[in-house]
Amino acid sequence: MSDWDVKNLSFDAFAEDLETVADKLELKRFPLLGISQGAAVAIEYAVRHPDQVSGLILVGSYAAGWRYLARPEEQARREAVRNLTEVGWGQKTRRTGTSFQDIHA
Repeated sequence: MSDWDVKNLSFDAFAEDLETVADKLELKRFPLLGISQGAAVAIEYAVRHPDQVSGLILVGSYAAGWRYLARPEEQARREAVRNLTEVGWGQKTRRTGTSFQDIHA
């Protein structure tokens, strides 16, 4: 039921989405599971709402992601994939004009 016409894909938008879901469900106190990059969002939510999070479970996560740890060449490659995905989002074919293999060759 997610919106296909997303204008804001920022980290803050992800955290606000989680806040919206928790508010809509009227969750008072609950354990929160964060997997992969969702762990950073879960951590942010727990920092913003410590009284609502009874436990924080992080799986396959990291404290600092590729934007902080990767070499400049790897950062450029990942930004290119992100930009291609953003440009192609919502198109019927989901094609962005290149393939993942082209970027990582």
